[in-house]
Amino acid sequence: MGDFNVDSRKPYIETNKVLNYPGFKEYEHLKAHEFFNEYDAMMCYLSDNFKDDIQDLLHDKYGEHPITYADSVLDGDNQLKPSEIVLTHKDDYCSNQSLDYIFKLSPKTLFTKHDNSDLEEGQGFVRQRKLKVVPDSAKVEKFLVAGRDFTQLSDHYGASVTLEYDKNANPRQGEKTPKERSSQIQASFDQIISLE
Repeated sequence: MGDFNVDSRKPYIETNKVLNYPGFKEYEHLKAHEFFNEYDAMMCYLSDNFKDDIQDLLHDKYGEHPITYADSVLDGDNQLKPSEIVLTHKDDYCSNQSLDYIFKLSPKTLFTKHDNSDLEEGQGFVRQRKLKVVPDSAKVEKFLVAGRDFTQLSDHYGASVTLEYDKNANPRQGEKTPKERSSQIQASFDQIISLE
């Protein structure tokens, strides 16, 4: 959650122009498309090439990437003018960028099987889901200010989401309890120490 400094509203790049870039080779998902932008690359990177599930909660809420920096308004002459001019850099006026995000990342596998382990890939050590996102609670907070030289508290709008804590959450089938995880971790440390 926060400022990732990647504009999801930015124009797209032709994939064939960057195919030879060394870092690009790892992202098969991007190579499959004719065009992509920085946001697509960031989502691919954060989700390990979409091996993990990732949700952009602000995009889900608004159905588009909301402006969070260098917003603009139409004046009386139907011309764009910057919403804020004290904190925003002059070169960015009216650029209507979306730089701030709230992501929900759900790894599909947390650990892989080790030679001396009886755990299958993705099993064990999975945390209980005690924190849950309240549906449709993600939103952009403008933090507008009246009666000052500045019109908002930051050059960026804020992003917020409500989380719900479930103290009674039970582990999903196959998940270990905290006590079981702790015992298994201790057994692993004991085994490592015994090898020394």
